[in-house]
Amino acid sequence: NWIDTFGQDGIGPWRQLWTDPPAADTGWYNGNPPALAAVGDNLFLAYGNRGTGEGTAKIVQVTRSKDGGVSWDYVWTIASSSNQDLGYPRLFTRDDGKLVCVYYIASGKNQPCRIESCIFDPAGMM
Repeated sequence: NWIDTFGQDGIGPWRQLWTDPPAADTGWYNGNPPALAAVGDNLFLAYGNRGTGEGTAKIVQVTRSKDGGVSWDYVWTIASSSNQDLGYPRLFTRDDGKLVCVYYIASGKNQPCRIESCIFDPAGMM
């Protein structure tokens, strides 16, 4: 229920990069891969946080790294829902520099899932 980051210097082995993980707690349910996008010298990581169990808020959060993924600062909530489930975000950079986060959301048990998106300006986060 957390996210690790790994990197490689040249041809050496992969190693863990962080002193603090980019997301120390992603909620009760596991199996929710994050999305990563580079904007200038910054990395943005979007992930679903599924709360502490059924009936708790589910949110999509974004965090930023200014040092290539070694450390992560600030966490922004870009979408929130009290619905059944959400997650599996994907990040895309638009021509104007804004980021688009696309994710799925399930409204309730035995109800259709849908795809939602959020557009935000990472310049306001740097």
